[in-house]
Amino acid sequence: MKSCPALSACTLAFLAAGPLLAQNSQSGPANGAAGSALPTVATATEVAESPSIDGFLNEAVWQQAPVMTGFTQREPMDGQPATERTEVRVVFDQDALYVGVWAFDSQPGNITYGERIRDYEVRQSDNVVFVLDTYNDDQNGFVFGTTPTGIEYDGQVANEGRGGGRFQGGGFNTRQRFQSGSGGGFNKNWDGSWTVATTTDEDGWYAEFRIPFNTLRYGNDARSWGFNVSRRVRRLNEESFWTPVPREFNLYRLNYAGDLE
Repeated sequence: MKSCPALSACTLAFLAAGPLLAQNSQSGPANGAAGSALPTVATATEVAESPSIDGFLNEAVWQQAPVMTGFTQREPMDGQPATERTEVRVVFDQDALYVGVWAFDSQPGNITYGERIRDYEVRQSDNVVFVLDTYNDDQNGFVFGTTPTGIEYDGQVANEGRGGGRFQGGGFNTRQRFQSGSGGGFNKNWDGSWTVATTTDEDGWYAEFRIPFNTLRYGNDARSWGFNVSRRVRRLNEESFWTPVPREFNLYRLNYAGDLE
């Protein structure tokens, strides 16, 4: 499931998507079963004009990006299609990576917003969280997430989130990938420089992220990164993933991540 041997081969595996004409995608709120067999290789699209980070995903730039959808539950019904539809698109320019999330909800009045506190425990509210395995080594990664209130939630993964991971000094040396912080497999003390904005409407809620490349650490060959996205619908106690993760693991188990080309 990891790096494709050639960019041309990876391009053939990208996820086709219809044009997104407004913030409310024409696919609308729907059962996550649609597209559940999509491949786990996605394409980040280079764009000349950067999106504004305002939580409104109705800009033309988002029409250029393929869609990631067909999320699969980890909880409560492991392996079943997600109850609510989620769509993710990724674009980039020379300075940053942009991630747009359409979190459709058939009961928007029951969305759980959570506290407006950075690094608040997002499990207590609706949320979307994604991980970037920038060395594509199935071991280490950067985590970014938010809730409908638009908080910044971030951290670092080492050793697939298991105990015994070591967070070392920053820099581009592959043995010094992560900044110092708490020990163990997830360093929640790491606070990167990035931005996010969210909005809600009658179809659900939406998140728009900007992750500057200079916030990340990655190798010289950065054509393929590990990537996965989770979404929690709090009222259902449901957590679903773009690439399926078994119940006994979580988002930090990077060998289950897909590829972002």
